[in-house]
Amino acid sequence: MGNKNEVAKNGKILILKTDDTFEFRDYEGYLSIRDAVGGSIDVLMSQDMPISKLDVGFEDIKLDFFCNDEFLIDDRFDKVNAIATFMRENENPVYGDVAVLISMPDGDNRGFGIKGKFGDEKGVITERRIIAEAMDNMIKTNKDYLADIHKDLDGLENKPKPTMELGTFDNLDEFFKS
Repeated sequence: MGNKNEVAKNGKILILKTDDTFEFRDYEGYLSIRDAVGGSIDVLMSQDMPISKLDVGFEDIKLDFFCNDEFLIDDRFDKVNAIATFMRENENPVYGDVAVLISMPDGDNRGFGIKGKFGDEKGVITERRIIAEAMDNMIKTNKDYLADIHKDLDGLENKPKPTMELGTFDNLDEFFKS
């Protein structure tokens, strides 16, 4: 944990909650992600965000989404994250809170910027504000669909069972090369 200037420099982490809300917290590195997802971390997906089209002085960004890598086997995670599941186009449901950060070209991540380029009638335009407005709009527009995801997938009885693909190998050397 750093001083206030260091936290501001690192920006904010976006947390998608299982109750179809979101929040921002100070981003302070790996521990912030771990705290947000409730334990061990797995990269869930990456997604491009073309914010340059808004013509507010920001370049496009790529978002990395992180979840708890044990959500399928851990009974603490009994509520589906309808927002993340919807954003994945229902590829597979996601349970528990999901952390979102900006992906850097070097493979590292950073939080959403809190310093603005310029202002408008609502205040200073920041990456954090752009993402918050996009999330608000997505949640409001898809409220009924998100409710259906919860109806179908909330609860341990509706949670998919973990699966593991097993390969066949002629010998141990072949197994360790795979």
